[in-house]
Amino acid sequence: MIKRLLPIILLFLLVHPVTAQDRIPACGSNGNPSDINFDIDEGGNLDINGFHEQVIAFLDNSENSYALVSYFASLNLNTSDIKHAQVIVADVTGNGVLDVLTIIHAPLLPTPRGIVISLFTCDDGYQLASTEIIDTPEGMHVEVPNAIDLNNNGRTDILLRYNEVIGMKYHETVYLLEWDGAALDVTWGAGPVYGGHGDIRLNNLDEDPATLEFTVPYYYAYESGTATSFNQFSFVRDIETVYTWQNNSWQAGCTHFSDDEELGYSFTILHSAEVWRACGEFDEAGGLYFQLWSGGLPLLPDYWGTMPPIVYSDDLPSEERLDYAATIAGRYLSAFAGYRLIQLDIHGGNLEDAEDRMTGLVNLFPAGQHGYLYVAMAQKLLDEVRNGATLDHACFAAEQTFQQVRDSDDDPGIDYVEDAPGGFYWYSGFDHGSNPDNLFAVPPNLEDMITIPICLQ
Repeated sequence: MIKRLLPIILLFLLVHPVTAQDRIPACGSNGNPSDINFDIDEGGNLDINGFHEQVIAFLDNSENSYALVSYFASLNLNTSDIKHAQVIVADVTGNGVLDVLTIIHAPLLPTPRGIVISLFTCDDGYQLASTEIIDTPEGMHVEVPNAIDLNNNGRTDILLRYNEVIGMKYHETVYLLEWDGAALDVTWGAGPVYGGHGDIRLNNLDEDPATLEFTVPYYYAYESGTATSFNQFSFVRDIETVYTWQNNSWQAGCTHFSDDEELGYSFTILHSAEVWRACGEFDEAGGLYFQLWSGGLPLLPDYWGTMPPIVYSDDLPSEERLDYAATIAGRYLSAFAGYRLIQLDIHGGNLEDAEDRMTGLVNLFPAGQHGYLYVAMAQKLLDEVRNGATLDHACFAAEQTFQQVRDSDDDPGIDYVEDAPGGFYWYSGFDHGSNPDNLFAVPPNLEDMITIPICLQ
């Protein structure tokens, strides 16, 4: 039930297109509706029962329910008592007749304190069907722009957003509500997210005319930049999650990074590519792997902001060490991207392209040089596939090759201080990688967000 929800900042009702035939409900007349008063008693309480009676009288004496929409829009209610009042007309209950939903925001009143959501239905005159009172913190803003039936079950879905303070920081949660026959009930929720959500978009990604998907952006305020929550874990990038209606519930689909401005750095490109790969969006992933394969990009903004904890040669001048670390680490990222691109070629049945790319990998990263590790894996994978092995067997062989090369001198690897604070790929308070030459090793602060398996899936 809504009464169990936390404070609300924003309530969205997504509007279903209204045809000319259903604009006027079966109730109402051509009477002369009276003004609606928001009566506050000496104790500062709103007479909510009196308000409901006045709304019913207004609707029963109006030509149609849209007159109440216009009336509320004309009110100047931004007072210390009532911050916002709005009306939505939609088939909330799914009986084919337009209902009326009123939303009042009164965050400072003793009773009712917060948001009052009242549903009026039309059946031989207007009747109050449901009232929900949701507690909200002082000064929160409420708005209800529109409404739509997302899952094609005949009932309007209501997208609700609210905020709260957790650890002295602003967090936002999103819920989807629907009429359950007696009250508005929660059918989906996400958050709390430190920073909030962007504009929630409706999609028809699966091209099913019966249902819509919706995309939820997550934004997370972190110092002067942005970051986000990803599977309930904080990180310094923005993401989006697509939700679809499956098996009578909303299911999270692909979650991917959405901050394209961060794609000028090798390590953020790697993360984005691996997320798209996990979603099965191989075209998106392939374009990002190709950027890594091309090389020449900085690993992270200002590299790490600190000197990477590599074991440097005493002969290497201190002013050259940052560039050296970025160069050899970049070789492993580029070689890994080549390994992934060969897998994509094999997945697409393009063995000739895989052969050509393999030749390029061997020339760029020969045995004995940094990056050869992933060349050997790619060669073993391709050889196994050419010899008729299943992809699972080929991937297992590539994994064995990975360990064999690491145990040999065929790839020199990168010596680094394993217990260095922040790890090797550290930037802006987060560890972006656990090992400079083993890109399959995911650091603890990324484990809930990214996995990097041996093969595509």
